[in-house]
Amino acid sequence: MGEDLKNGGRIYLPLNDMIRFQYSERDLIGRVHDGRFIALMAYQADRAEALYQEAIDCLHQEDAKALKAAEAMRKIYQTLLKKIKADGFRVFDKRYRLSKTRKSAILIATLMS
Repeated sequence: MGEDLKNGGRIYLPLNDMIRFQYSERDLIGRVHDGRFIALMAYQADRAEALYQEAIDCLHQEDAKALKAAEAMRKIYQTLLKKIKADGFRVFDKRYRLSKTRKSAILIATLMS
């Protein structure tokens, strides 16, 4: 998020959610990391988790094999989201990544399942 702002002024957060949490574009541009920001990010993370679960619930067993790569990517992004959440959404200070080893382990485990 921090790099998107810095390198292109891009904001990917829904404006209505920013308004709901009283967090302005100016706050975002100023990289204000306070209770409002954390609440907004927690809401977005919970929404993403719900969508991940919805995708899992919609996956038909007969399609599972064809969608292994998509499932691996879901697991990678979900793991990354958990890492960001556990670290208090410090997205202005850090760029979160998973190591190649961790991503490879997730991919292999998914392909083997």
